[in-house]
Amino acid sequence: MNLNSDIGEGAGGDEVILGLIDSANVACGVHAGSVSISIATAWRCRQLGVEVGAHPGYDDRARFGRVEHALSPLEIEALVGYQVAGVAGALVTTAAMCGPTCLFVYFAGQAWNRFRHARWRIVVQAGLVPVSIGLIAAAAMVLARAADHNWVAVLVTVATAALAYATRIHPLWMFAGAGLLGLARLV
Repeated sequence: MNLNSDIGEGAGGDEVILGLIDSANVACGVHAGSVSISIATAWRCRQLGVEVGAHPGYDDRARFGRVEHALSPLEIEALVGYQVAGVAGALVTTAAMCGPTCLFVYFAGQAWNRFRHARWRIVVQAGLVPVSIGLIAAAAMVLARAADHNWVAVLVTVATAALAYATRIHPLWMFAGAGLLGLARLV
């Protein structure tokens, strides 16, 4: 079990709470707290071995960020980007939504490769592995639910997943095989 709490909101009592929890959602300084409180809280979590996550919120201190605002997806992405990584985060999230995706991926890849031996990159990459696996698994589940209407389709999905796990066959070959089964009206 992982005991989690929202902290770093400037309400006091964080030190006591930190001694009781396994992970913390640290306020990003917009709906509550401040940048200095967020940084100090994250450092204290690190010292105590408490996992840290970001707790972004609406820019609404009067109501503690609890009242929903009519924001566009672009505004929400920029707000979260700003809260997690400052102005640079807001700019990157905005560029990622507005700019051509292929250019963003290209330049991000170039920057990523430039720092291939940097300690921070190794840590970030290690943290992204479980996130990537979770996103791929979630996408696979959505596709399976949409496509598997009979037991033959379920068997094809299970066999494809097992084959992908056990071999190094490129997934596009598996898609092609499943497509041929569909074309032959076997699925």
